Amino acid sequence: MIEKAKLPDFQKFCKRQFHLEKQLGNIEDNRESPQIETSTIAEAVVFMGALGLGSLLQCDQTLRTEVGLIWFGQETPAVSDTTMARSLEGMDISSIRPILSAAYRHARDAGESKWEGVLGTYRVGVVDGSSFGQFQASCFEIVGQIAMMVDLEEIVKRGKELPASSTLLRRVNKELGSGVVDVVLGDGLYFNAPFFNLNLEELHWDVLVKTDDARRDVIVDAMGLFQCPSFGAADGLVRTDGLDVERMCEYQICLADGFEMEGVAEPVSVAWVHEIPLKKGDPIDFWVIFTQRYRLHLTSEEAREFGHLRWDIENHGFKSLNQTVRTKHLYSHNSTAMLAITMLLCVVFTWLQLFMNVVWTVVQTCYPGMKMTQKFVYAEIRRALLFSVHSRAESDAYTTREC
Repeated sequence: MIEKAKLPDFQKFCKRQFHLEKQLGNIEDNRESPQIETSTIAEAVVFMGALGLGSLLQCDQTLRTEVGLIWFGQETPAVSDTTMARSLEGMDISSIRPILSAAYRHARDAGESKWEGVLGTYRVGVVDGSSFGQFQASCFEIVGQIAMMVDLEEIVKRGKELPASSTLLRRVNKELGSGVVDVVLGDGLYFNAPFFNLNLEELHWDVLVKTDDARRDVIVDAMGLFQCPSFGAADGLVRTDGLDVERMCEYQICLADGFEMEGVAEPVSVAWVHEIPLKKGDPIDFWVIFTQRYRLHLTSEEAREFGHLRWDIENHGFKSLNQTVRTKHLYSHNSTAMLAITMLLCVVFTWLQLFMNVVWTVVQTCYPGMKMTQKFVYAEIRRALLFSVHSRAESDAYTTREC
């Protein structure tokens, strides 16, 4: 059984690797002369995420159990849900962001922040908006071996995702530097000149968008060339056919460079991807539009892969984030509290992924021959966490009796 393997204690892992108490100690809120420190409330959110709890009330109830008391090393509950709510509503968000950045740096130093391509290795960022409970935020993920949520910016009202994303990217660039990514990926919403110019002229990284809107002028121009009978005769025009076993489809790609996009001085490359499912289903067409001013140099097949990679923030970001630390729940009706909770849960998500890399092999040895999933391993990590807490309690009780 997994208990006999004695997986490392996740709480101790966070304290040793990420200096948990020191980092949370830098978080501030607007309470005057608080009896319970802000760092304790922040750690309660970490505790909530580590155990996959879904509400401040459930966190409060669990903090009153043996597990919660031992986690905080005290005989009374660390904090109530009402005190958590008051603190979170007045938390200084700027004091949480450095913890998210630090979590990313740990992952980067561990070699988790690169995407391997045919022509080179790239640092790839994805920007997109999402809903957390009733709270809307633009999110920036760096794609690698694990999904790293680097920062979030509140979307103040419907239709304001682009301004929020621009603010978000400027802050990431300022805090982490232009070398943090080589290219930023976006969906069709980001297919506009201001977004391209922001990335190219101000932030100094390339940009790539995926869209299925064939009416855009750039795509109309490209399709006129791709569907020309003499296509392929001129230099720089590429046509590729292939089979994608993982996605169960055949594909055809047409790629060309040097197209003009209105309002953008930099020429753009356009890839038309036509996918035919091997089983029943209609063919799928999408277009990938990207720049190659800086470090980005893509083959036609890499352009197609980057088009699919845009969905990483949905599948390995938002979906996995919610499954692991429960981000879709309405923890509060206050936007500041929701932003603080979501950011802290993103920190826990990165820590859990790095911890999973440490223990994956150990879990495999406990279930030989079983096909492992991340969800299963996370469940085992939580079982081991509860087991280690009870073991700590038994050890402390034994030591007390000996004394």
